[in-house]
This record gives sequence, structure tokens and C-alpha cells, in this order.
Amino acid sequence: MLGGLALVLFGLIAATGARIWIQNKVDFSSSRNLITAAVALTMGAGNFTVKIGDFELGGIGTATLSAIILYQVLRSTEEPAPAELEA
Repeated sequence: MLGGLALVLFGLIAATGARIWIQNKVDFSSSRNLITAAVALTMGAGNFTVKIGDFELGGIGTATLSAIILYQVLRSTEEPAPAELEA
């Protein structure tokens, strides 16, 4: 029973995340967005945990942190910002 509940929980989290992305019209034709979403979903669903000393970051926290960092790292490989932002 507990395994079934865990399966439903992770499924709902993934489906809710996908719904938010769709409602906000995230462009998944962009490699940056697709890779970020794939890594975050895999780390969250797999409950990837990082433990450093007494500090422990669980699956959802690790997925969130990795998505934030990965998105910024991949951002630096894309085209430069438009000229209007430089003014």
C-alpha cells in the first residue's frame, strides 16, 4: 500500500509540474528547457539525496537546486542578450 501511495505522490508531483509548464507556455523545443526539466524530474522521482556532513538534501530539494543551477549554466551557452538590454 505504501508503495502505491508513493507512486501516486510522485506521479502527481510530475503531472502538476508539467501542467504548470504548459500553462506558462514553456518552450520545450529549446534544449535548455528540455534538459533542465528532464534532469529535475529524474532526480526528484528517483529521490536523489545529497548528504554532506550533517546536512542532507532530499529528492525534491536536490531536483530544485539542480534545475536552478543547470538552467543558468545552459543559459551561458546560448545566444548573447539582445542589444537593447545593454543600454
